[in-house]
Amino acid sequence: MQLGILYVGTGLRQQNFKVTIMYKLTKYTSITRLSDNASIPADPANRDYQEYLAWVSDGGVPQPAQTLAETKTAQIAILTASCGAAIVAGFPSNALGTAYTYPSQPHDQTNLIGAVAGGLATINFWCADSVGVWGFTAHTALQIKQVLADGGTQRMEYSAKLLDLVTKVNAAATVVDVQAVVW
Repeated sequence: MQLGILYVGTGLRQQNFKVTIMYKLTKYTSITRLSDNASIPADPANRDYQEYLAWVSDGGVPQPAQTLAETKTAQIAILTASCGAAIVAGFPSNALGTAYTYPSQPHDQTNLIGAVAGGLATINFWCADSVGVWGFTAHTALQIKQVLADGGTQRMEYSAKLLDLVTKVNAAATVVDVQAVVW
């Protein structure tokens, strides 16, 4: 047993009791002692590491490298970033009668909204044909509105996919189950 100090009322009293020291595994080759956030290298010659091993041999169980809640938070951040990347990666539209790809970075979306709001009869807009050749291509007002609608539909599909995946992450019961939910 380790000797600890027990606070009783306004005074101090010494009492023998087992001090529970909590540890957390890391993703690397060290252990974190939670009482002072010290990083303990996995080195048999290290006194703190020896104390950790003794604690484990006495039945102590360290926290995993990431708790389930931490893993869920991290996975949701990864999924959200993947969704954002998909949204700005461009989108297809058949507004011109065949498939064209349109850019969807924030400034591209602003330009598209401006083109629709401008109300011009013909608009030259940046897009790529089926073989990937980019250029300014003439669109009618109805065609550019359709491009905007197709881009909005794509964003809503990605948002719905993200919501579904986040729901799966939140329902997952283990770290492995959480990490299996991917974009």
